[in-house]
Amino acid sequence: MQPLLFVHGACSTGAIWVRQRRTFLNGEFPTLPDLAVADQQLIAAWADWLAQSYSGSHLVVAHSMGGAVALSLARQHPDAVAGLVLVGTGPDLTVSPDLLYQLHHSPKEALGLIAEWSLSPTAPTSLRNSSKLQIQRVSPLRAQQEFRAANAFSAKSWLQEVVPALAIVTGGDDLMTPPALAREFLQAWPDVPYYELEHAGHLVMMEQPERFNALLIKILSSYGK
Repeated sequence: MQPLLFVHGACSTGAIWVRQRRTFLNGEFPTLPDLAVADQQLIAAWADWLAQSYSGSHLVVAHSMGGAVALSLARQHPDAVAGLVLVGTGPDLTVSPDLLYQLHHSPKEALGLIAEWSLSPTAPTSLRNSSKLQIQRVSPLRAQQEFRAANAFSAKSWLQEVVPALAIVTGGDDLMTPPALAREFLQAWPDVPYYELEHAGHLVMMEQPERFNALLIKILSSYGK
């Protein structure tokens, strides 16, 4: 079976995939390291780090900012990517100037807002509370760097240069990367399957883990057919 590589997004770690670890036993769930590079170079540098750290070709499942890293990996190291599943992300990850300002001047409050915006209104209170606790552990400096890096990223001009995604997955209630942003991939890849899960926000893999895992199994089973 083709090995899997799960790539997390901003203000997160590999633990975001906790509900996928038991199902996808052939998966790698790294936490992207701190790298001393300029903001505009961070996404590409993480792509290089993944290629160096995980040899061979992987099916890459990537969330949010991790989608930018995965796309860059496919562009910079095409032999490292057998296929892409892009979750809660888009070809352009422009960040609101107001959010960037808040992350710099009042990071604790900004991180709290990000935690709130990352979940559907239907998310259970327990998940909402744990999400807020987790995000407050994030270094404000790292959060600022990650969001600036995401803001500088755009794949629109070169999407057709990389292997098309196996699928695009998004939460219907996603406020961080709305479904309209995810659907922009279809302009370059009109035949790629698109899935929008109801009653799920940005953290679709945590809010609807059973549905997400079943969908991911279905998507991955199409590889090579």
